[in-house]
Amino acid sequence: SKLAESKGGEVKAVSKKSFGAKSSDSKGGDAKKQSGQRRYIVFVGNLPFDCTEELLKNHFKACNPTVRMQYDRGTNQFKGFAFVELPDMVKHGVALRLHHTMLGARKINVEPTAGGGGNSKNRRQKIENNKKKVQQARLKRMKASAVAPNPSDGKGTSTQ
Repeated sequence: SKLAESKGGEVKAVSKKSFGAKSSDSKGGDAKKQSGQRRYIVFVGNLPFDCTEELLKNHFKACNPTVRMQYDRGTNQFKGFAFVELPDMVKHGVALRLHHTMLGARKINVEPTAGGGGNSKNRRQKIENNKKKVQQARLKRMKASAVAPNPSDGKGTSTQ
């Protein structure tokens, strides 16, 4: 467990079990946010409108996710996107590799995001930088997995 100091100066132990759990302070923020620990969150879009939290958790089961589905406040209908919070950087990377995988009949989008909401210039820049890093990693993986043409398959140069 790690130690975190609260605003009142008292030190509390924060364990992995408290991930995503609400703290007992009057503001209702979660323990991870208050302790200053980094949060690993991905935006998941193009979800089927009949998607459930259980279905999404199952799709990301290798990542030990905390899922926040987004609903319309007026109609309470699912909006087709969610935020998935992961416990660490490794699981975050695993989740990002689920970009363009199929969930139901839809190819979902999994993109990095920054926690906290809002639309400040600084936050938008942070998200844009994260997206560029992920895109570069995706391209690197694609190049590494690309198969070089085999000259014996008839598509290479002829020696006759």
